[in-house]
Amino acid sequence: MTAHILNSQGTQVVFGLDWMPLTGEQSEQDEVRLLAASTNAAYQVRHASEHAIVYGFLNKENVPEQIKKPEFVSATMLLATFPDVARNAIWVEVEAQTAKVAVLENGDPSPAGDFFGPLEHADEIIQRIQSDAGEIFTIYGNYTEVYPHSIPLQLSDLIAEGNVVLASLAKASKGINRNVVVLGVLAALLAGGLLYYDHMAEDARVNALAAKRKKPTVDTEKLYRETLRQAILSAGVPASAAADVLMGSWQNVETLQAGWTLKEVNCDVTACIYTWSVLGGTNASLKQALGDLPYQFSLAGTEVTYSLPNAKKTSVSLQLQALPTFGAFNLTAGSVFQQLRMVEVNVHVDPPTIFGAGEGVNVQALKAPIRTGRIVVEGAAALLPEVFSHLPDSVTFKTLQVTPKDGEPKFKLEGNYYVQN
Repeated sequence: MTAHILNSQGTQVVFGLDWMPLTGEQSEQDEVRLLAASTNAAYQVRHASEHAIVYGFLNKENVPEQIKKPEFVSATMLLATFPDVARNAIWVEVEAQTAKVAVLENGDPSPAGDFFGPLEHADEIIQRIQSDAGEIFTIYGNYTEVYPHSIPLQLSDLIAEGNVVLASLAKASKGINRNVVVLGVLAALLAGGLLYYDHMAEDARVNALAAKRKKPTVDTEKLYRETLRQAILSAGVPASAAADVLMGSWQNVETLQAGWTLKEVNCDVTACIYTWSVLGGTNASLKQALGDLPYQFSLAGTEVTYSLPNAKKTSVSLQLQALPTFGAFNLTAGSVFQQLRMVEVNVHVDPPTIFGAGEGVNVQALKAPIRTGRIVVEGAAALLPEVFSHLPDSVTFKTLQVTPKDGEPKFKLEGNYYVQN
């Protein structure tokens, strides 16, 4: 892929990286070395999620000679680290007939979705990704001519709110073939006729052992707090603010429209996806009833979906210093869960595990880790306000599903609870 480097307000933003997932068949270092060599990479950036590790590579040929102090930042990584970004996200910013594109699929950079170039090519890329994925994507940017319900998001916003540190490219790790080095040393020794090879080899062994002993000590607690700051960005919305963010406007929609019934609504912090099932209507009749929306019509003609951004936003995030201990959480929140169950609201809570421990953090050495567990709440949709108002802010939510079936809508909330030990 041809990369493009754009200077935006003093930041060298890169589009068009070659994104490659690791297979896990070798160590990460060895696999990255081989990939960097195969792409003739000069720079690289790493993205890790719970299910994949993906590297983006910048080819040497795409690095302009006039850039004396390269400090490259990946546009796709800025999108991946943007607060509350959708797991399936397409960001497209259009100027004249040129488009900048960054795409996430299931939270990871899309190998085909990092692009800068002609708008017509961007249209082809976006359509192909949506078709191949078979998923609903949340659209960000200013391409309202094609996506009228896009969530406004400029490149300057990505730079300001994305994690520039994680998005920064480092020099590509080509590594060293140890076998070749050993053979080279032996050849040099034989050619030079060195008489004290054994003595020098012993010195080298001693020096290597000494170098290993001099490795800097890692401050586990400090490293953990740094990875926590990034993890909080995807921790969800605290219960007291979740109603304004997740509820959207689905409760104002008539569930029977022009021969269609509203099957379900799935909301996250950015948008709600509406799914309609046919009851004798047509695609045209639904569009006439609901107006101009970003419809996706199924080929079978049985369903229609569209995504609408949530009108209300929040900057409220999880406050670590206010978290209860696990015992205190069981006493207070546990009592709320018991009360909810009495009115037929089901609450399922998983045991807690350590939260936010990134790469390099020795969890066994942590003195006061934050722990988190999954929570699922289900019941009658009419009780949603009660659920949000009674739960503490140590409980956060990421998604809300509503199924308006048989005139008695049901809801399913999914999120996490957090405690400090």
